[in-house]
Parts: sequence; structure tokens; C-alpha cells
Amino acid sequence: MRIFFVDDSNIIKEERLEFFLYGGLIIEESIIRDLVKKFIKIRKSKRIHEDAEIKWTNVNDLDPTEQKILKNDILNLIKETDCKIIIYLAPQDFYHKLTLETKNGIKKIKFQMDKNKYVKALQYATNICLQKFNQYLACIGERGLVLADETGLCKKEIQKYCFSLYPEGTSRSTLDQIAYVTIPIDSLYSPIHQINDIVMGAIQHSLKEYKNNFLPIIKDRFWSEMRNGQSTIIGYGFNVYPISADTQWMQKMLERVKDKFSRRILS
Repeated sequence: MRIFFVDDSNIIKEERLEFFLYGGLIIEESIIRDLVKKFIKIRKSKRIHEDAEIKWTNVNDLDPTEQKILKNDILNLIKETDCKIIIYLAPQDFYHKLTLETKNGIKKIKFQMDKNKYVKALQYATNICLQKFNQYLACIGERGLVLADETGLCKKEIQKYCFSLYPEGTSRSTLDQIAYVTIPIDSLYSPIHQINDIVMGAIQHSLKEYKNNFLPIIKDRFWSEMRNGQSTIIGYGFNVYPISADTQWMQKMLERVKDKFSRRILS
């Protein structure tokens, strides 16, 4: 059985990467225990308390060099497995709106998240990731489960939505390879979700084109299939939506993030 650990990332509107991410690691159940043991060994080497959560951001106040080593150790741990990565990206504009804020007599335009629109965006992300996971399971002839990190912004809405998808699936897929309803879990008590946070953080950090590019470390972990005689990740492990845009500006933004991924994963 394969287990898909999913989470959202890069939610807040910003300039370097105007997309939010959803998805994560697919791991064969027989290697999970050994993977967790290796993860615990890494955290012990950094003297991180067992009750503290590990995330991409330096929540444990490690020395910056130690934090970078921690991230690389975890990414290299994933590199050595046969797990797969499936992620979904969609523009942050879909759930942000422009507002005018006045502070100290100065008017400033800022982006504000619309919760209702974010719920819809996350529901769509869930649909696509479950569909892709189901497709992957069909390709390898296995069944799977989905464990989702609890989202603080709309926990009840997303749990209810995920429950509604079982056992009939979505309008896009019956999700017949997925054995049970998506199960929410607190990442504080899920070591794999903490590993997943590092993986998702590495992807968004690399796509923001900072100096450190982590994509080459995990490039072989993205799900890929043959298309037109060539192996491709786009449309399998790396999914950008909408597939087609209503405006030229949006189309260029979609093409830009795909080109950036293709370039950074090989650099």
C-alpha cells in the first residue's frame, strides 16, 4: 500500500512565487517505520527536543548553518528512498483580493486573503492531487491512503469536503484505487508530515530562485511518465493549474513557473 502525505505551502501572496502549493510525498508503507527512525536520529543529532516540531522555517532557533544542514540531511534521506512526489500549484490571485488600507494617514494597497475563496481553491487542489494519486496507484497496480496535515485556516470545511468524496469520488475521478476517506492528522505527531514540510519548503524556496536550489537533490523523486517518447514530470509529479488561461498575462505566468521548474531541477 502507498500512503500520500499532503500539505499546503506558500499560502500568503508574495512576489517571488505567486502560486500556492499542495501535495507531497507518496511512500510505500513497509519503509515508513525505518524512515521515521532515521528522521529521529537526524533530529537527535541536532539536539531538537522530541516534542518539538520540525518545519522548513527555523522554529527551533537553530544556528543558520545547522538549520541548513538539517534540511539537507532530511532531503538526502528522501533522495535515497523510492518514494514519489506529487504537487499541485495554482495562482494565489484566485483567493486574494486587493484592499485599500490607511495607516497614519497614508493609503496603501495590499492583498488580503478571502477565506471562502481559499476553501474553494483548496478543494480544487484536493481534487487534482487525489486524482493524480489515484492515477499513479493504477499505474503501479496498488491501493493507497491519504493522510492530510490539518489546515488551520479552514479545518472543518476541508475535513467535511474530504469526507464527501468517499466512496463516490469526484466529477473527475471515482478515486477507486484510494481505499478510504482522506484522514486528517496533526503534523506535530506525524514525523512524515514534518519531513514533508521540509520537502514542500525546499520546492517553494527553489522556485523563488534564492541562491540555494534544493530541487536537484530530490529531482528523481518526482513522479514521471513517458510522453511522446520522453520522460516528463510536468502533468504527473508537477501539476500547474489552470491548464489554460483566460488572459495572456495569466498564460505567461503559468508558462513561467513551468519553465522555472524545468530549469531549476536541472541546475
